[in-house]
Amino acid sequence: MKTDLLNIPGVGKRTKESLMNIGITCVEDLIGKNPQDLYTKDCLKKGFQVDRCQLYLFRMAVYYAENTEWEDEKLKWWYWKDKEYPEKCRMTDRILETERLYLREMAQDDFASLCKILQDEEVMYAYEGAFSDAEVQEWLDRQIARYKQWGFGLWAVILKETDEMIGQCGLTMQQWKDKEVLEIGYLFQRQYWHNGYATEAAIACKKYAFENLDTDEVCSIIRDTNILSQNVAIRNGMDKRDSFTKHYKGVDMPHFRYVVSR
Repeated sequence: MKTDLLNIPGVGKRTKESLMNIGITCVEDLIGKNPQDLYTKDCLKKGFQVDRCQLYLFRMAVYYAENTEWEDEKLKWWYWKDKEYPEKCRMTDRILETERLYLREMAQDDFASLCKILQDEEVMYAYEGAFSDAEVQEWLDRQIARYKQWGFGLWAVILKETDEMIGQCGLTMQQWKDKEVLEIGYLFQRQYWHNGYATEAAIACKKYAFENLDTDEVCSIIRDTNILSQNVAIRNGMDKRDSFTKHYKGVDMPHFRYVVSR
């Protein structure tokens, strides 16, 4: 017997509708679900950033679904705010895994490894040059903020053979013309180019977007002169869809958007 979502304390008709729109039709469907993934799907489905109170409510709803006896305090959505949640529901370190790689969230300890990527002139030619230490820190802080806001961002790519961070690859929300789109991005240490690592990681991220985030489309936005990254997008099953000129560091930069749909 399926239990109506309205049985969950605090879940009204609007929240029930939101859950049903992302494939949750009854309380039992919530068992084993990641609340952050549910929230991200809700945002992507609606096309805008939903108030984070919805995320807290989803956390409470999963708690309700996975238990038969409940603490009254935990049936209040505000109990599940960000400062409380990490101690109660830690995610696994490995977000994605492929034959040769695994992907995990970046942390401050990855600063030195990130510098090997972002402070290499050749790697960063599409960004008009290498980053300063401050710019690397800003980049790292941005990814950590994305993990908290969206549940994803650019992740550290770890080579299983050596357990070394050799690059970054992941999903971000990016502005494209007049809308936000879900993008697969990738940057690798130069010494690891031409080994298929970027393609391997990007394909895994595409699968994650379709299967975990339930999105219908994902893209890669690439500068017109960045042929290597364009080739990765093509190997990831993407086709060139349209173009747009970005303005960065006083330079006009034409970009192509490569897109794949499931």
